[in-house]
Amino acid sequence: MEDYTFQTVYLQAFDLHIVTQPLGDITMLQDDCRFLADPILYQQSYLNSSQLRSKHLSIAPFAKRNFTYNHFWNFYGSIKHQLQQQEPDYWRLQTPFKCRLLKWDLKVILEGAKFEVTVRPEIEVSALGWSTSLKFRLAGEISVEQLTEFVGKLRGKATAGDANILELNGTRLPIWKVFRAVQEEMFAEVYSGQNPPQETRILDRYIIVCPARFTGPLKSFKDEYASNPMSGEECASFLGMLYGEPVAEERFEQEYSARKFTVVQFHNYLQDFALSEFDKGTLLFMQKTAQAAEKYPRASRRLDCFSSNVGAIVMMIRSLHYFYKCAYVRKYAGTSAVIGPLFKGVTTDLSELCQGYQHDFSKFMFSNFSSLPQDFPSL
Repeated sequence: MEDYTFQTVYLQAFDLHIVTQPLGDITMLQDDCRFLADPILYQQSYLNSSQLRSKHLSIAPFAKRNFTYNHFWNFYGSIKHQLQQQEPDYWRLQTPFKCRLLKWDLKVILEGAKFEVTVRPEIEVSALGWSTSLKFRLAGEISVEQLTEFVGKLRGKATAGDANILELNGTRLPIWKVFRAVQEEMFAEVYSGQNPPQETRILDRYIIVCPARFTGPLKSFKDEYASNPMSGEECASFLGMLYGEPVAEERFEQEYSARKFTVVQFHNYLQDFALSEFDKGTLLFMQKTAQAAEKYPRASRRLDCFSSNVGAIVMMIRSLHYFYKCAYVRKYAGTSAVIGPLFKGVTTDLSELCQGYQHDFSKFMFSNFSSLPQDFPSL
């Protein structure tokens, strides 16, 4: 498919781990990090903008501007848990802390590539666990095939060739080994080595792909009544960019009919759409904004923000929902002075997000859950 060429692509790759046992046994945390399982210290750390810095990492609250300019965090910080509440209840919200690994030098190495790639790691930690996001920016003249191959390298697809495209402190690694290196740091610096908790990875290489500048036609996705619809081959190629491997038109039609992925429609038309597979990732193609970026560069930055917003939706809703279902949490919710109130708080968070957050992608996330609190609206 030669019609589309991308000049800027924002891409995020996530790794999400849930760790709940320290809520019942605070000794599973390093001494300096025990505020993560203490409701009062957690709240105070946010209100006082406290920063923890050790030999290998620093932990600090989100900057205040994050709650103003980010669409998701602006809504999420407004959720109330008490009638007279003045400040956000950061503990019941489980608003994460930003975690920065010191002395890390991470870069992308792509031999022979005719486009540039930069990467920035972002780690967030809370009482629920931690998430790692590697944020990539691809710039140049990027074909559909090249973007598909790059995603394939991140996913470890054999058809994409060498997956060792990241260099961490001078060592070439595939992305899963970078995520493992973060995990090792977390268990060395945050969690106790003598009494380590169990962890559960609930997302592995969840990838968000967001073309932010492109040249090509403006077409509607899978809409036979549109004046300029995408062909079956074009639809399949966009799914391939999400999967990281070429997808034949026949396979696309089969998976579309079987609902193995979902088309999320934005603004009530299919020129701005997402293809989302619940556990693999999401391709966001906001064509009108991306096409405008050719004349108005700020439009490209808007899509970076939009992509980050979708990432925050995925990470928080998946974390909160796992905590809500967790057998360990439910076992002690009725007796623990820490877990019980947090369980009620998380139930409120999920309910408010489900009922009050007017975002098409958030609605899609909730439509995939079979286990929801009874006070949620039917989906």
